[in-house]
This record gives sequence, C-alpha cells and structure tokens, in this order.
Amino acid sequence: SMSTGNTERRTANAAAEAIRRTDDTRFTLRGSWDYGQDRQDTDVPPDGSRDSWVLTQRRTYGNAKFDYFVTDPLYAYAAVTGENDIFADLQLRVTYGAGLGYQFFDEARFSLSGEAGVSYVDQRPYTPDLDRKYTAARLAYALRWDISDGTQLLQNVEIFPSLEDKDDVFGKADTRLRTSLTDTMFAQLQWVFDYNNKPAPGTDRQDHRLVLGIGWSF
Repeated sequence: SMSTGNTERRTANAAAEAIRRTDDTRFTLRGSWDYGQDRQDTDVPPDGSRDSWVLTQRRTYGNAKFDYFVTDPLYAYAAVTGENDIFADLQLRVTYGAGLGYQFFDEARFSLSGEAGVSYVDQRPYTPDLDRKYTAARLAYALRWDISDGTQLLQNVEIFPSLEDKDDVFGKADTRLRTSLTDTMFAQLQWVFDYNNKPAPGTDRQDHRLVLGIGWSF
C-alpha cells in the first residue's frame, strides 16, 4: 500500500505456503515478510534532503516442518523456525524441535491436527549481551475448514513455554479467512498475533497485524 498527502506512507506484505503430502509424509514450508516506511519532514535530515523516509516496520518469518505418519493418524515431526522483528528488538530467533502429532480429522472440507514436542530456542536481540538459549516445550494445532465452496478458514497456533523459566513463554497465532475470486485467485483477511511474556525492555508483550490482500494458489 502507499499513501501521499498529509500522510506519506508505504508498506508491503508478502507470504507463501507450500505443502507436499504423500501417504506417509507431509512437508510444509511457510514464510512471510512485512515492511513499512513513513516520510517525516525534518529541518536538517541526515541525507541533506527536505525530508526522509523512516523505517516503521520490518519483520521476516520462515518455517520448515517434516511429518512422518507412523500409523495414521499418529505422526512424528521435526521442525525449524527462524524469525526477525526489528521493533521487538529481535535480531534472530531460531527454534529447532521434534515431537508427536495427531491428525484428528483429515477430510475434504475439514482438517484438524494437534502437536506436542520439545524445542531448543536460540534468541538473539539487537541489544548486546541479552542473548538467551534454552529448552522449551511446544504445543500447536492446525485447522482448515471449508465453510462453503468458495470460503475457507485457516488457523495455525503454536506456543513455546520454557522448561527452565515458567514465566518465559512466547507464541504465534495466524488466522486467515479466504474467499475465492477465480479458480486460482483469492482474497484474504489475515490476523497475526504474536505474544512474548518476557519481551525486550521497552517493547510490548502483544503484537497484532491485520492484513487484507489477494493471493494465488497453484
């Protein structure tokens, strides 16, 4: 999006998801990127121009997960996630984990699975000397519901409570309402909720993003 006049702002958001499923395996890739700038008038800007663009948002997220169905509907999983959020003082947080999942439903119009496991968290803020490494549990579920022939509700939720500090908990909920425009094109309303019970100094526990966009499926 871009706005000019009394408010000078430009933002961009992109996301992708790929899933490959066989009888015994499922491989999932997810990624997202958010970026934003505001233009601010300054008397003497650093670059010498009449005004300058100021960064207001920059986030990246990537996840890869492999599921192996030991006996349908029980499966084992291994996953790795990396994320960055400059305004949450998060230079990089990487989680490596494994555990078990259960596919409660896997039908044409409805799918629901739950997972529980253990993850290793390596968290590096921009603030020096505040790096943390610890072991955490992981609880998650994934929901897909075809409300009608052209409308779909998707939700992925995961939470990481530390096994070393009961107050150290973070998680993410990604909820999407999608409606088809053509056979391959869709409109989507997305709400992403990030929570960190022990945020960096000067930052909030909760972070919300609401995105209305269009996408394509292949």
